[in-house]
Amino acid sequence: MNLVHNCSSCKKTNTFPEKAPDRGKLQMKLDNSEVQVNCKNCGKLEKIHLNKITAIINYTPILIAFVISLIVTAILWLTYGAIGTITMTIPILFWMVESNATNTFNKFLVRRH
Repeated sequence: MNLVHNCSSCKKTNTFPEKAPDRGKLQMKLDNSEVQVNCKNCGKLEKIHLNKITAIINYTPILIAFVISLIVTAILWLTYGAIGTITMTIPILFWMVESNATNTFNKFLVRRH
């Protein structure tokens, strides 16, 4: 899961460097509900509320799991037959975990003061 925010001036998406399972834990980690961010595209420094930060699925571990499961499935298919196709569920499990983490982060909002 990657955390991102949109710049208010150029509307480009920027990544947020901190990692947390939900906005509540992110707020406790940062000790504030507003954070200073810098746009990587236009260079604007602005203060945004944590509710403006959203989570998106990180497809890199899913892709790695898919490639590994293809290799393992091919080896197990030659060794054990059709039972080797069970390993193709590994990327699906990775995708489910990423999707669940993203949904959990995006559903939880912190209170504005």
